[in-house]
Amino acid sequence: MNVPLLSTHYDSALALYRQRCQQQQAALVDAHVMARQEKLLWTHLHVLSRCAPLEMEPAKEAEFFVDLVSRFLSPSAEMQQEGYELALSLLQKSEPGRQGAFQALALLPPPEKDARLLDLYRQDKTLRPLLFDLWREQSWPVPAGLVSVAELRGHDNELQIAALRYAASQPKIGVELFTAYYQGLLSGGARPEKSGHLLATALWGGLLRGERNLAKPLWRCIESETNPDDLYHLLRLGSIIALPEIIPVIKHYSGQHPESAAELLALHGTGPALQTLKDLSQGEEIPPGAVDAWKWVSGRRLLPGPRLHVVPTAGESEAPPALNTIEHWWQHRLQLEEGQRLLMGEVFSTDHLLQQCRAWGGRYSDHLLDLLSFITGSPLGVTGKALQFRRLQAIRQTSTEAPPMENQYASA
Repeated sequence: MNVPLLSTHYDSALALYRQRCQQQQAALVDAHVMARQEKLLWTHLHVLSRCAPLEMEPAKEAEFFVDLVSRFLSPSAEMQQEGYELALSLLQKSEPGRQGAFQALALLPPPEKDARLLDLYRQDKTLRPLLFDLWREQSWPVPAGLVSVAELRGHDNELQIAALRYAASQPKIGVELFTAYYQGLLSGGARPEKSGHLLATALWGGLLRGERNLAKPLWRCIESETNPDDLYHLLRLGSIIALPEIIPVIKHYSGQHPESAAELLALHGTGPALQTLKDLSQGEEIPPGAVDAWKWVSGRRLLPGPRLHVVPTAGESEAPPALNTIEHWWQHRLQLEEGQRLLMGEVFSTDHLLQQCRAWGGRYSDHLLDLLSFITGSPLGVTGKALQFRRLQAIRQTSTEAPPMENQYASA
């Protein structure tokens, strides 16, 4: 098919894909803007799919992605098969081809009856964590035997984390897989023997399947964890459920990780957590990550700099320094009752959370979707990296008639 300005469609697809990757790394991005850009990206990809592949060797991630997806979307079954074969081959190679193939397969997986990814799982042990991450993005049904306790216990930490992360996102997988990892921490004086990241993932899977006595094992994991990266995952889980005891731990964690600590305190969202966030926001400069945290809490837009400034709204003169603005907002904020949480300037509720899930993409959208899973007590089956229409489908399927959340951990 001869298409005028074919190279323009190609260049536009590359630019839109790179923009999408950048937006996913940003904390909060307007989901409606992302949806429009994804639709435009798909338009260019559909045009390219009706043409012969351009005679150039992909060398960058975006080029691999565009080449593969245009093949996946081709009306030719033969071209589609060639595309999937090429993607499987690239998964076994180094970057940037591997990441381009991962992103293409995540958005357009092969048919469920296609067993080539499973064959690759069996053939190449080094790819197994990556494949579980891919299946999680695809929400692809993995054979039960691959996520059984007996199958996973003998494997390395990275694979077990990836497998449990996948399993936690799948509503049909039962609680037994997860309780096997933390059962010994529910009573007695047993100390954690697994990494904090692995245990946080297991506890999250149990939480979404009705387990409600997990504050004690979570706290034991936090007390004994010395690895900062693993500790982050435990503190994030504690922030999702708004466990009061972790606020001093997050404050201590902020000494070496101020941006992550600000994010966790905002996610916690309770009065004591916000007071700690305010205390950490004093001084001449605020860590850039704290800007995003205050956006999450207050709904106000901040700009980074030596002294941050609120963006003036229409009709306003130059806004005052951010520290004054934070102080002003603090004096006029909604007063929270014990156990209540703040999100985007309003008291946390199911309806308000659903609105925010629909409104925002970006890195923090995983926090929003996990909070929604926590409230509803069921995995959504999508991540913050999913296409916007898939996210909206999952959110629409979530009941908006659930009773107000009674968070037993908030007063633990």
